[in-house]
Amino acid sequence: MKEKENSPTAGRRLDSYFAILDAAAKVFNQKGYNRSTVQDIATAANLTKGGLYHHLSSKEQALYGINERILSSVLTDVGAVASDQQLSVSLRIQSVIELMARQHDKLVPYLRVALLDFGSLEGEYREQIFSLRHQLESIIKSLLAEGIKEGVIVDEDPDLLSKFLFGAVNWMCMWYQPSGKFSATAIGELFAQITLHGLAPAPEVPRSPNGIGGRVGQSVKPLFRAPSRLVPRI
Repeated sequence: MKEKENSPTAGRRLDSYFAILDAAAKVFNQKGYNRSTVQDIATAANLTKGGLYHHLSSKEQALYGINERILSSVLTDVGAVASDQQLSVSLRIQSVIELMARQHDKLVPYLRVALLDFGSLEGEYREQIFSLRHQLESIIKSLLAEGIKEGVIVDEDPDLLSKFLFGAVNWMCMWYQPSGKFSATAIGELFAQITLHGLAPAPEVPRSPNGIGGRVGQSVKPLFRAPSRLVPRI
Protein backbone atom coordinates (compact mmCIF):
# COMPACT_ATOMS: atom_id res chain seq x y z
CA MET A 1 0.00 0.00 0.00
CA LYS A 2 1.37 3.37 -0.98
CA GLU A 3 2.12 5.75 1.87
CA LYS A 4 0.39 9.09 1.98
CA GLU A 5 2.80 11.94 1.29
CA ASN A 6 1.94 13.64 4.59
CA SER A 7 2.06 10.49 6.70
CA PRO A 8 4.57 10.23 9.59
CA THR A 9 6.42 7.45 7.77
CA ALA A 10 6.71 9.49 4.57
CA GLY A 11 7.90 12.46 6.63
CA ARG A 12 10.61 10.38 8.28
CA ARG A 13 11.76 9.05 4.90
CA LEU A 14 11.95 12.58 3.53
CA ASP A 15 14.00 13.69 6.56
CA SER A 16 16.33 10.72 6.01
CA TYR A 17 16.66 11.56 2.33
CA PHE A 18 17.54 15.20 3.11
CA ALA A 19 20.05 14.06 5.74
CA ILE A 20 21.74 11.91 3.07
CA LEU A 21 21.78 14.85 0.65
CA ASP A 22 23.39 16.94 3.41
CA ALA A 23 26.06 14.27 3.80
CA ALA A 24 26.57 14.03 0.04
CA ALA A 25 26.94 17.81 -0.30
CA LYS A 26 29.56 17.78 2.48
CA VAL A 27 31.49 14.96 0.78
CA PHE A 28 31.33 16.57 -2.68
CA ASN A 29 32.59 19.87 -1.24
CA GLN A 30 35.48 18.17 0.54
CA LYS A 31 36.61 15.70 -2.13
CA GLY A 32 35.00 16.89 -5.33
CA TYR A 33 32.23 14.98 -7.08
CA ASN A 34 34.47 12.93 -9.36
CA ARG A 35 36.68 11.69 -6.51
CA SER A 36 33.78 10.86 -4.18
CA THR A 37 32.24 7.40 -3.84
CA VAL A 38 28.94 5.99 -2.66
CA GLN A 39 30.83 4.59 0.33
CA ASP A 40 32.06 8.10 1.22
CA ILE A 41 28.44 9.31 1.27
CA ALA A 42 27.29 6.32 3.33
CA THR A 43 30.07 6.90 5.88
CA ALA A 44 29.26 10.62 6.16
CA ALA A 45 25.57 9.75 6.64
CA ASN A 46 26.37 7.05 9.28
CA LEU A 47 24.87 4.36 7.07
CA THR A 48 26.04 1.13 5.54
CA LYS A 49 26.28 1.10 1.77
CA GLY A 50 23.26 -1.21 1.72
CA GLY A 51 21.32 1.19 3.94
CA LEU A 52 22.18 4.06 1.61
CA TYR A 53 20.83 2.15 -1.38
CA HIS A 54 17.36 2.21 0.22
CA HIS A 55 17.38 5.94 -0.57
CA LEU A 56 19.83 6.46 -3.43
CA SER A 57 20.90 4.25 -6.33
CA SER A 58 24.08 6.18 -7.18
CA LYS A 59 26.14 9.24 -6.35
CA GLU A 60 24.73 10.86 -9.52
CA GLN A 61 21.27 10.58 -7.98
CA ALA A 62 22.64 12.42 -4.94
CA LEU A 63 23.99 15.17 -7.21
CA TYR A 64 20.60 15.36 -8.93
CA GLY A 65 18.84 15.54 -5.54
CA ILE A 66 21.06 18.40 -4.39
CA ASN A 67 20.29 20.41 -7.54
CA GLU A 68 16.60 19.53 -7.44
CA ARG A 69 16.18 20.50 -3.79
CA ILE A 70 17.65 23.96 -4.36
CA LEU A 71 15.73 24.69 -7.53
CA SER A 72 12.37 23.37 -6.36
CA SER A 73 12.55 25.45 -3.20
CA VAL A 74 13.63 28.68 -4.88
CA LEU A 75 11.16 28.21 -7.75
CA THR A 76 8.25 28.05 -5.34
CA ASP A 77 9.34 31.14 -3.41
CA VAL A 78 10.49 33.22 -6.38
CA GLY A 79 7.38 32.34 -8.36
CA ALA A 80 5.11 33.48 -5.54
CA VAL A 81 6.90 36.82 -5.17
CA ALA A 82 7.28 37.51 -8.91
CA SER A 83 3.57 36.94 -9.55
CA ASP A 84 2.31 39.08 -6.65
CA GLN A 85 0.68 41.96 -8.55
CA GLN A 86 -0.06 43.78 -5.30
CA LEU A 87 3.65 44.66 -5.14
CA SER A 88 5.38 47.09 -7.48
CA VAL A 89 7.75 45.55 -10.00
CA SER A 90 10.71 47.24 -8.27
CA LEU A 91 9.76 45.70 -4.95
CA ARG A 92 9.30 42.29 -6.57
CA ILE A 93 12.75 42.46 -8.16
CA GLN A 94 14.23 43.56 -4.85
CA SER A 95 12.45 40.77 -2.95
CA VAL A 96 13.53 38.10 -5.44
CA ILE A 97 17.21 39.10 -5.17
CA GLU A 98 17.02 39.16 -1.36
CA LEU A 99 15.29 35.77 -1.33
CA MET A 100 17.94 34.20 -3.56
CA ALA A 101 20.70 35.60 -1.36
CA ARG A 102 19.07 34.45 1.89
CA GLN A 103 19.15 30.79 0.86
CA HIS A 104 22.92 30.90 1.38
CA ASP A 105 22.41 30.84 5.14
CA LYS A 106 21.09 27.26 4.95
CA LEU A 107 22.22 25.82 1.63
CA VAL A 108 25.76 27.05 0.92
CA PRO A 109 27.18 23.48 0.55
CA TYR A 110 24.35 22.61 -1.86
CA LEU A 111 24.82 25.78 -3.87
CA ARG A 112 28.56 25.22 -4.26
CA VAL A 113 28.01 21.68 -5.49
CA ALA A 114 25.29 22.82 -7.90
CA LEU A 115 27.57 25.54 -9.29
CA LEU A 116 30.72 23.44 -9.64
CA ASP A 117 29.45 19.94 -10.39
CA PHE A 118 26.25 20.39 -12.38
CA GLY A 119 28.13 19.44 -15.53
CA SER A 120 28.58 15.89 -14.22
CA LEU A 121 24.86 15.16 -14.55
CA GLU A 122 23.86 13.18 -17.63
CA GLY A 123 20.77 11.95 -19.41
CA GLU A 124 17.38 12.37 -17.75
CA TYR A 125 18.87 13.85 -14.58
CA ARG A 126 20.53 16.61 -16.61
CA GLU A 127 17.40 17.28 -18.65
CA GLN A 128 15.21 17.58 -15.54
CA ILE A 129 17.58 20.05 -13.87
CA PHE A 130 17.89 22.03 -17.11
CA SER A 131 14.09 22.23 -17.17
CA LEU A 132 13.95 23.60 -13.60
CA ARG A 133 16.72 26.09 -14.32
CA HIS A 134 14.90 27.22 -17.45
CA GLN A 135 11.71 27.78 -15.42
CA LEU A 136 13.59 29.94 -12.91
CA GLU A 137 15.36 31.92 -15.63
CA SER A 138 12.04 32.48 -17.41
CA ILE A 139 10.48 33.92 -14.26
CA ILE A 140 13.41 36.31 -13.75
CA LYS A 141 13.50 37.38 -17.41
CA SER A 142 9.75 38.04 -17.41
CA LEU A 143 10.09 40.11 -14.24
CA LEU A 144 12.93 42.16 -15.72
CA ALA A 145 10.96 42.62 -18.95
CA GLU A 146 8.09 43.98 -16.87
CA GLY A 147 10.53 46.36 -15.18
CA ILE A 148 11.73 47.54 -18.60
CA LYS A 149 8.14 48.08 -19.74
CA GLU A 150 7.37 50.16 -16.65
CA GLY A 151 10.54 52.22 -17.06
CA VAL A 152 12.32 51.17 -13.86
CA ILE A 153 14.91 48.99 -15.64
CA VAL A 154 17.20 50.05 -18.50
CA ASP A 155 15.92 49.01 -21.92
CA GLU A 156 18.34 46.18 -22.67
CA ASP A 157 17.94 42.48 -23.43
CA PRO A 158 16.23 40.79 -20.41
CA ASP A 159 18.22 37.61 -21.06
CA LEU A 160 21.50 39.52 -20.76
CA LEU A 161 20.31 41.34 -17.63
CA SER A 162 19.21 38.08 -16.01
CA LYS A 163 22.68 36.61 -16.58
CA PHE A 164 24.15 39.62 -14.74
CA LEU A 165 21.78 39.05 -11.84
CA PHE A 166 22.34 35.29 -11.62
CA GLY A 167 26.10 35.76 -11.91
CA ALA A 168 26.20 38.06 -8.91
CA VAL A 169 23.92 36.05 -6.64
CA ASN A 170 24.93 32.52 -7.65
CA TRP A 171 28.66 33.17 -7.24
CA MET A 172 28.02 34.30 -3.67
CA CYS A 173 28.19 30.65 -2.61
CA MET A 174 31.93 30.60 -3.39
CA TRP A 175 32.84 33.21 -0.79
CA TYR A 176 29.93 33.54 1.63
CA GLN A 177 30.35 32.13 5.14
CA PRO A 178 27.21 31.84 7.33
CA SER A 179 29.36 32.75 10.35
CA GLY A 180 31.11 35.61 8.54
CA LYS A 181 31.04 39.37 8.98
CA PHE A 182 27.76 40.03 7.14
CA SER A 183 24.53 38.05 7.06
CA ALA A 184 23.08 36.74 3.82
CA THR A 185 20.04 38.96 4.44
CA ALA A 186 22.17 42.12 4.65
CA ILE A 187 24.16 41.13 1.56
CA GLY A 188 20.94 40.43 -0.33
CA GLU A 189 19.60 43.88 0.55
CA LEU A 190 22.78 45.51 -0.70
CA PHE A 191 22.82 43.45 -3.90
CA ALA A 192 19.19 44.39 -4.53
CA GLN A 193 19.89 48.10 -4.12
CA ILE A 194 22.97 47.96 -6.34
CA THR A 195 21.00 46.08 -9.00
CA LEU A 196 18.01 48.41 -9.00
CA HIS A 197 20.14 51.56 -9.02
CA GLY A 198 22.64 50.16 -11.50
CA LEU A 199 19.98 49.01 -13.94
CA ALA A 200 17.86 52.16 -13.63
CA PRO A 201 17.44 54.03 -16.94
CA ALA A 202 20.13 56.68 -17.45
CA PRO A 203 19.68 59.99 -19.31
CA GLU A 204 19.35 59.41 -23.05
CA VAL A 205 22.75 59.20 -24.77
CA PRO A 206 23.85 57.92 -28.21
CA ARG A 207 24.07 54.13 -28.40
CA SER A 208 27.19 52.33 -29.52
CA PRO A 209 27.17 50.49 -32.90
CA ASN A 210 26.76 47.10 -31.23
CA GLY A 211 23.46 48.25 -29.73
CA ILE A 212 24.53 47.93 -26.11
CA GLY A 213 24.71 51.03 -23.97
CA GLY A 214 26.36 54.11 -25.36
CA ARG A 215 27.76 55.67 -22.21
CA VAL A 216 31.52 55.39 -22.90
CA GLY A 217 33.09 58.79 -22.34
CA GLN A 218 29.91 60.19 -20.82
CA SER A 219 30.02 61.96 -17.47
CA VAL A 220 27.56 60.27 -15.13
CA LYS A 221 26.72 60.69 -11.48
CA PRO A 222 27.17 57.77 -9.11
CA LEU A 223 23.96 55.72 -9.17
CA PHE A 224 24.13 54.22 -5.69
CA ARG A 225 25.78 54.28 -2.31
CA ALA A 226 25.98 51.49 0.25
CA PRO A 227 22.94 51.44 2.56
CA SER A 228 23.67 52.31 6.16
CA ARG A 229 21.86 49.20 7.43
CA LEU A 230 24.60 46.90 6.04
CA VAL A 231 26.43 46.41 9.34
CA PRO A 232 28.67 43.58 10.58
CA ARG A 233 27.25 40.93 12.86
CA ILE A 234 27.65 41.62 16.55
